[in-house]
Amino acid sequence: MSDIDVFVDGKPYNPSETVIYRGMMLSEVPNLAFSMGYINASWTLRSDLTARYVCRLVNHMDANGYAECRPHLPETPLEGLRQGSPLSASYTNRTRDLMPKVSDTAPWSASLYYVLDKAQVEFSSFRDQALQFKGATSAPRSRL
Repeated sequence: MSDIDVFVDGKPYNPSETVIYRGMMLSEVPNLAFSMGYINASWTLRSDLTARYVCRLVNHMDANGYAECRPHLPETPLEGLRQGSPLSASYTNRTRDLMPKVSDTAPWSASLYYVLDKAQVEFSSFRDQALQFKGATSAPRSRL
């Protein structure tokens, strides 16, 4: 992947030990989201869903005075845990063991279906037992 040493909470970060949350965040990594498009549809469809979710999440954090949000893995092992990429191209196969994992269990699964993702992203609650919020920055602010 790269030669950059990355640390989370003072500990070395290893992407292969993380699990992708809702196709856009990594377990135990605070305040980070990424956009990855579909391989079977327009790339921007997924990117748009990710942007909408992240905006909702930031507004939720702002309204409640949270400074940090991180997906936290459940204590019980996830079903069908595997390396994340569905591609079989040689460039993905060479780095497959370095990539974050996905599961068959929502919200740790990776969907390739826009309609399903759209419903999950737009109507999902941030109280799904996977997201952990902490660190009130100040009193909650009202939205303009």
